[in-house]
Amino acid sequence: MPVPSHCCARVRAQPNEPAVQWFPATHVCKLLIDFIDTNVGAFRRNTQASYCLLERARNIARKINSLIEFVEVNDAWDMYDKYTSSIEPLEDCLISLLDTVEKERDQYLITEQLESIDTCITFIEAWATQRADIRAKLEPLWVNTARNLVTDVINKIKDVQSRLATPHNEMEDSSIVLSIKTVMVIYSTMELIKARKPNALWLECAKSEVIWEAAQILLIQLIAHLENGTPQLVDVQNKYNELLSRLQRGYMTGDIRLPPNFPQLMKHAGRIGRSYHAQALYTVALCRELVEHFKSATNKTVQDFELLRLTIDKTLRALNAARLEDGATLTMFDLEAFDNSEISRAFVSARIEIKRCFDKFGENDFLDGHHMEHTL
Repeated sequence: MPVPSHCCARVRAQPNEPAVQWFPATHVCKLLIDFIDTNVGAFRRNTQASYCLLERARNIARKINSLIEFVEVNDAWDMYDKYTSSIEPLEDCLISLLDTVEKERDQYLITEQLESIDTCITFIEAWATQRADIRAKLEPLWVNTARNLVTDVINKIKDVQSRLATPHNEMEDSSIVLSIKTVMVIYSTMELIKARKPNALWLECAKSEVIWEAAQILLIQLIAHLENGTPQLVDVQNKYNELLSRLQRGYMTGDIRLPPNFPQLMKHAGRIGRSYHAQALYTVALCRELVEHFKSATNKTVQDFELLRLTIDKTLRALNAARLEDGATLTMFDLEAFDNSEISRAFVSARIEIKRCFDKFGENDFLDGHHMEHTL
């Protein structure tokens, strides 16, 4: 049975679609998608579910690549966290699909080898099981936390509106005003996102989970206040002000107390292949934790600032060395050679410097339990 042409159109790039720019961090995803695409093209059953899964995986990979490109130009840690936390789950899903590809590749919906009703039923059940397995693999790829938050926010807005529709005799006017302002701000944000205004930088901020979590918390407190007066109006007002501050600030303002090289840490991960990717993410995570300790310290000195700057510099040198390494070719892995490579030693050196900083900032126990010498 030939594969329907409309199925192929669902997953292969259309002429008017921009070509996907792949990065070393997503190279394994590309290899898996290309391999699965080639094999799914030969499927004689479960083609629709398989193409749907592959199409969704390709769209997620495209979004990851666009976020990598965005972070390289903009200082957006939220976007960095979003794409770095998405690569491995996508790889896991695609790897699990390889087993399905192996099972489905030579199977037919109906085969001439059926000799009895029992073998027919067995064959049909096997088809149904495989179809359910493919659809189950698709489910995790539909998770969109920000979209779920927006849906919940809209439902809570409807709750607020229904409460405002009741007689206001027992409701303070200030509570009514704050409720209306809250709804208007959230709907205005949605309209700006829909109209793609005012600029790309603000849009990425407005679509992030941070914004919609703040809106969700505000509405939860507002509904509770309208219902029974707890929390107090002043507490709800504080949450409203916090949401406004996040929307107005976005990623536009930096923290002048931090070394200017700190944002550069987020620029490299997308360009680092699988061999050193985990080490890079771990070392950057340590640096970010170090910066948080520095920010919260009340007795910072110029010497502390300079030590932090030099530590970040050392980490950046390791990241830059890793991104220059050509890890596209997958060969037999020599663990001893890997550990002794110049790049691995650079990461170890950077983490030793990070530990020295933690000790200097009075956080001697923070890295206890972390493997400073081998973190792959």
